[in-house]
Amino acid sequence: MNRPEDFFSLYKDALLRKDGAQMKGLYHEDITMFDLWDDFSLRGESAVGAMIDGWFDSIADERVDVDFSDLQVIGDGDAAFGNGYTEFKAYDGEGQVLRRMRERITVCLIREGERWYVVNQHTSVPIKLETGKGIFR
Repeated sequence: MNRPEDFFSLYKDALLRKDGAQMKGLYHEDITMFDLWDDFSLRGESAVGAMIDGWFDSIADERVDVDFSDLQVIGDGDAAFGNGYTEFKAYDGEGQVLRRMRERITVCLIREGERWYVVNQHTSVPIKLETGKGIFR
């Protein structure tokens, strides 16, 4: 990606088209990812690539979109940070929403040459103290 703030639009486009190569290309070979699903953490491009392939396989019959909001990107030199909220929505063939989920996202990016790559991604939801369950809204 050419600028750190491009991450969000490129991610959205890759998800809509289920373009695994584009999605994987956003991440540095030494990526560390703290995700909400299945794996507590993922390290390295092969682990993240396998997760992306599995995710796209699991949504093969659906259209999934993501909207980002309240985005903030701050950078200086060869490092940048971005954060905000995501809302994922899965649709059936008739365009009906099957499910939705809102979460928080933080990405840390570095520049190598003329390209920017995500080296750390962290997604989270708040936890309700009384129940210990995530608040997905």
